[in-house]
Amino acid sequence: MSELAIHGGRPLRETPFPGRGGLYGEDDLAELRQVIDQGSLFRFDGRKVREFEEEFARLYGVKHAIACTSGTAAIHVALMALELEPGDEVIVAPVTDAGGLIPVVAQNAIPLPADTAPRRLCMDAEGVAARLSDRTRAIVPVHVAGVPADLEPLLRLASASGVPLIEDCAQAHRAMYRGRYVGTMGRIGCFSLQQSKQLATGEGGVCVTDDDDLGERMRLCMDKGWVRGPALRAYPVMGLNYRMNELTAAVALAQLRKLDDRVAARVRIGDAIGRGLEGIPGVHAPVPAQGDRNTYWFYGLYVDDGVGGLSPVEFASALAAEGIPASHGYVGRPMHLLYSPVLERRAYGPTGCPWTCPHAGRNVQYTPGDCPNAEDALQHLIMIGMNEFYTEREADDIVGAVRKVACSG
Repeated sequence: MSELAIHGGRPLRETPFPGRGGLYGEDDLAELRQVIDQGSLFRFDGRKVREFEEEFARLYGVKHAIACTSGTAAIHVALMALELEPGDEVIVAPVTDAGGLIPVVAQNAIPLPADTAPRRLCMDAEGVAARLSDRTRAIVPVHVAGVPADLEPLLRLASASGVPLIEDCAQAHRAMYRGRYVGTMGRIGCFSLQQSKQLATGEGGVCVTDDDDLGERMRLCMDKGWVRGPALRAYPVMGLNYRMNELTAAVALAQLRKLDDRVAARVRIGDAIGRGLEGIPGVHAPVPAQGDRNTYWFYGLYVDDGVGGLSPVEFASALAAEGIPASHGYVGRPMHLLYSPVLERRAYGPTGCPWTCPHAGRNVQYTPGDCPNAEDALQHLIMIGMNEFYTEREADDIVGAVRKVACSG
């Protein structure tokens, strides 16, 4: 085995990995021109947002799809539709983006992180059971990096406790759990269309559901609570302005029609990397369970301490030196610790609300050790960039670099 690049050897790969510069083309421009020609960019003056919602609903086989401005907005719209009250508790994923916590606090509810299984980034039922209380009003698992959470036990737990489950599918377009698409098994599924996602429009979000009442409430909550029709204005519920515009929807339509092909390309390369990494001691690939499909928002690899004589941090640095787009961790720490300046009673200035609100049921604190499995997983995670323009060459180089570093000690 040749000397590692981090020690002065020649890198295994000396050319950059493909970026995502080819995402947009003439089909996107054709949709955008139609919006310009219609003379208004407002969703209720045009047809693109409506068409996108209809096509998204058909693609996932659901009754309702509600477009909005971001994945964060999608989670917020879902929580608003559930009519949370101040001091209610929402069980959240420890490994997520701040967008998974902001909507909870914005509803004056209290986020409670539930731990993951060992060396996993998605919350599991055991962690949720430890957090359930009579104040729990929603459970929000995240399908992190396109890897489905283990939904069956989560859904059983949610059903037994009478608590609705909202799937956060921001990173998991077209991922599957036991043969079914994520986002279609909970009461509500929420998706992000942010630029880095498998379906990318810069910003945007979608909520899906088969529940007619929730579908109608989410439409209202997305549109300031406004009941639109020929009668005088009516605002029966509290809502915010999370309306998607026609330009975003035009790009979303064009991108949606290419989504399955692009996801298939990610799946092909990601699965090939997993096969290539089999048998390397101390290296653990995200191999899909039977009936599951990972859609690889990034490629999450776990390495044990001391593989190649390196710590996980050093292992990631060694991969990067070999020309691989690799870094250590993901969000660094569980989000309830990373986002602690806000969660430490500072969401609404010095008031302490909602944690010190008279409606709160208990004194919630966020401390290291709350989610030990998630904390350990992040310490051993190597995040390798992925996109739909990778080829077998990129898969081979990732496998070759991991093998080179792992066998160097």
